[in-house]
Amino acid sequence: MTFRTYNGNTHTENGWRICNSDQCVTLWYAGKPVLVRDGHATTVLKWWIDWYNANVEPIKSQIWGWSATNDVPGTPGRNDGSNHLSGTGIDLNAPWHPWTVDASRNFTPGQIAAIRRGLALAEGNLFWGQDWGRKDPMHFQLNDGTASGNGASAKLAAFAQKIREGKVGSGGTAQPPSPSTSRPTLRRGSTGSDVNYLQSLFNRAYPAYSKLVVDGDFGPATESVVREFQRRAGLGVDGIAGPATWSKLGVK
Repeated sequence: MTFRTYNGNTHTENGWRICNSDQCVTLWYAGKPVLVRDGHATTVLKWWIDWYNANVEPIKSQIWGWSATNDVPGTPGRNDGSNHLSGTGIDLNAPWHPWTVDASRNFTPGQIAAIRRGLALAEGNLFWGQDWGRKDPMHFQLNDGTASGNGASAKLAAFAQKIREGKVGSGGTAQPPSPSTSRPTLRRGSTGSDVNYLQSLFNRAYPAYSKLVVDGDFGPATESVVREFQRRAGLGVDGIAGPATWSKLGVK
């Protein structure tokens, strides 16, 4: 996994190290891939996308995540460029919420209030581009103080752990079955709360192809969805939810 310098900078505006795509995880929304920074960053950004999808508006278009280049490259030596370069910024439903247009023009007051509630749940770990002088309402990112060295700060790691333990308001997103962060390998014939969680997670995150009955029974339909996810995520397609599949789902 590698890092790089871009336009004379080693870090982006929020303090995260600029990286190559191999430092990222691929998530899938609206049938399209989005790359986000691996590790605790993935957990928090995925939680936010799911929360937004459940409480603000459905994810209906390409999410812009990590990028190799950007229109905001930063001033050489200032480390003030776009957070997309470090895989820590995401643009949600971009065509409907364009850069430089105030959120009040294309979000309802209720949607704006929902975003503010979600950001409050994030405990200062997320920032909304609407709050910049030059409005960017489609943009959300890991906030200042969430990076340490080449990875996550203790603050971000603690919040990610709360997400994994189901201790953050979910707003309809799937909840883990237990505080454990180690997921069992699930396959045809598996049953129980972990299967229930997997089915609910797929339905919430990938509604384009997952409409499972959440019954805790890993049958042919669940296996089919796992295979489709693996195919789209570039994994070996075996229909088994093992460590690699859980990791691609952003669950440790």
